Amino acid sequence: MSKARALLKRRHGQEAHDTAAQSDPHVVERHAGDFHGSAANDLGDFLREPVGLLVHRRVARDHEGGVGGLYEFDRGRFNVADDAALEADLQIVTRGARYHQDLADFLTALFRHFVEAHQVGIVRSAPFQMKTGPDLPGREPDILFLAREHRDRLKEIYLDGPADLVVEIISPDSRARDRGEKFYEYEQGGVREYWMIDPLRKPAEFYQRGEDGIYRLVPVGDDGIYRSAVLEGLWLKVEWLWQEPLPPVLTVLRALQVI
Repeated sequence: MSKARALLKRRHGQEAHDTAAQSDPHVVERHAGDFHGSAANDLGDFLREPVGLLVHRRVARDHEGGVGGLYEFDRGRFNVADDAALEADLQIVTRGARYHQDLADFLTALFRHFVEAHQVGIVRSAPFQMKTGPDLPGREPDILFLAREHRDRLKEIYLDGPADLVVEIISPDSRARDRGEKFYEYEQGGVREYWMIDPLRKPAEFYQRGEDGIYRLVPVGDDGIYRSAVLEGLWLKVEWLWQEPLPPVLTVLRALQVI
């Protein structure tokens, strides 16, 4: 058994090891694990083996030397050749994860306060599944808004039908899904407005679904402001999304005359 297989078995359990043994010997996918403390140095050796795992996000800072820290691995393939490449890729993914969380928190707070103030519906953030149609897969948008008149779609643990507005904050491992599979699923499923925000590349794209069921990109105004069609009165200065730190939510709510 290779070092990578042994480590996979030790960290992930027999099931993960058995799954790996049945798959391509050069790729192991969709396993999650924590590496910290003395395991920090093992992480570099593990990923330098001919095994691929995507570093989804780092959930704690480095512990003791090496490229350590607490990491999550999920969905896809991650291959590195040496420590330098490993550290560089971890920095990129960690930066994306931090921006992702900051933006998700900022927009969730903004949406919730706005929606509650106007009593127009409900807001849910991940993890909460949305099933847009019987023949479409369930998805967990970063943020979703459901209008009051569609509240019957809301079940205890999932949304049975499309949200009225969905926000996806793009991360390095989700770019293809958010722009590809999810885009067409949300369009087909009837999500009326779809925001795609990429904190690394810094485009923000806003799509509205026409009467023909097709998404169309809505340009940001000359004043740099996007105005939602679904949430009347909600507008957003796109430059806010790229500020570090992000603007205080209370400041934005005052600008929206919510408070």
